Amino acid sequence: MRRTTLGARLLVELPEPAERLSYPVPKRGVGMPANIETDLQNGFPERGSVLPPIRPPKRYFEFKEGLYNRIGLKLAFSYQMIALGATSALPAGEILSQGRQTAWAGNLLIEAQWVLYQREKDYPGSLVTAFDWRHTLQNAAQPAFFSLDTGSLWPHDFYYLSWRPWFPVLFYEQGFKKDVFVLRFGNFQPMQFIDFFRFKDPRTSFSGTPFTAPTFINPFGPPGFGIQFDLRPIKDNELYFTGVIHDQNARIEEYSWGEFFTKGDLYYGLEIGYFWKRAPGDFDHLHVDVIYAAGPAEPDPVGFVLGVGGEPGWVFKAHGSKQIDRWVVYGNYTFNSSEGGPFGATIADHSVAAGVSFLRPFRINGEWSLGAVWAKPINRTLRDQYGIETYWKVLIAEYFWVTPELQVIFKPTYNTTKNVLAVGGIKLRLFF
Repeated sequence: MRRTTLGARLLVELPEPAERLSYPVPKRGVGMPANIETDLQNGFPERGSVLPPIRPPKRYFEFKEGLYNRIGLKLAFSYQMIALGATSALPAGEILSQGRQTAWAGNLLIEAQWVLYQREKDYPGSLVTAFDWRHTLQNAAQPAFFSLDTGSLWPHDFYYLSWRPWFPVLFYEQGFKKDVFVLRFGNFQPMQFIDFFRFKDPRTSFSGTPFTAPTFINPFGPPGFGIQFDLRPIKDNELYFTGVIHDQNARIEEYSWGEFFTKGDLYYGLEIGYFWKRAPGDFDHLHVDVIYAAGPAEPDPVGFVLGVGGEPGWVFKAHGSKQIDRWVVYGNYTFNSSEGGPFGATIADHSVAAGVSFLRPFRINGEWSLGAVWAKPINRTLRDQYGIETYWKVLIAEYFWVTPELQVIFKPTYNTTKNVLAVGGIKLRLFF
């Protein structure tokens, strides 16, 4: 038994079980946070929780393992929730504000990967899918568009887009030489595969889009048809190439796959990166993204209200992180020449973000992070925006994350009556 000081209290860490159930650990690099394959790998009880082990039926997790061993099927279930509250909001009707100071939403998610043939060998083929229901709760604002109420340049969250139950992820994955080349085609969202950041999972880590899904400066679209590849050309080397081509006319809850070929309004992204790995969970990282995004056939009118057009353009991003013991520092710069994008929310042309994280505070699984951001709007009549975000991701129980967070916005671009705006929140995630 070990004891660690937590304020004036003693936190008791009970011994962990000797046996840990899991799927076979892939060797293909570090998993992208919030990606289905990463979720499937992490869909088992975690160690290092605040509360002592509260065992669900062990047979359930043995059943999951056995299902994969027998027929190649992986499953993960989760429910996550976010609640945000702002110190002020624009009056209803100003710009696109509804005058709401709270946002609240939940998400039911069932993820699966079925390896159809050549499991754990060269040339495996898989079907990957997710049943996904994201829903706004009570009469609160939709978190993904809460920035329209607060006047922030960047969204406070962009994961909780409200939609009815559907399968936004539905693609075929063809592996070639094991751990070298993978090709995917079908329905997905581009940020599932490019722009790696180890604290990118908006369900448990950062919420603000400068660190998760930077739609304010990167004009990607909603889930739709695309083609994607991963390439690691050098054996036992962590150099990688990731590419994506995606439909800019994709629409939520629809499978308009034909428009990918007939309209040709596409998002092209290439990432070149490298991992310096020392041990599991101990690595440095560097990548560069080069993106060209066509404008959608029908620009979202939100962009015009926010002061931009619907222009195609280029995006360049450089990102790096360095880990020293349990500390991780990171930063990125992004340049963008497009406007509007499929959501009408691409409204900045320069941004800089930097931060620091401390892993396993008080020896509890999770992290504490602090990040800072600056962004310049495309419309030069608007003011630059600055902000900070901090959170503590805590494993309360073996399969339950809790994340309190705080975002502070300085000089909100679309709320010129305020120089400081605070948005507090809490996130919950149950997974099994």
